[in-house]
Amino acid sequence: MAIGVMGFSPDTGSIDFLAVHPQYRHLGITKLFLDKLADELLYEKEITLTTYRAGDKADTGWREEYRRLGFAERELLVEYGYPTQRFVLLPENKEEIPQGYTSMPENTGRKGETRNDRNTEKPVSREL
Repeated sequence: MAIGVMGFSPDTGSIDFLAVHPQYRHLGITKLFLDKLADELLYEKEITLTTYRAGDKADTGWREEYRRLGFAERELLVEYGYPTQRFVLLPENKEEIPQGYTSMPENTGRKGETRNDRNTEKPVSREL
């Protein structure tokens, strides 16, 4: 039995399909898939996916899961006639530039860190 499946495009950095068996959903399987993708297969590339829009009753918690894993909300789309939203996960070495800036302010980091506080080494990969 498969507990998770993911299809992605190495050319575009897009996750085209991601599913985890409901019995294993909150055990970190999605994070393992994303770590493998970000650390080895799409290293230093932006990873994108589309999911349900906010308030869509069909969403069973995936939007919140993607946000918890570090994805940022982007533009609203319509795919195959259904309203969706694009989410983006930036590479560890690339920070999102705050609105109103043309470059990253020198003393701004993630979660109160400065840039020099963060470990810049490539994470150790895990085999799935």
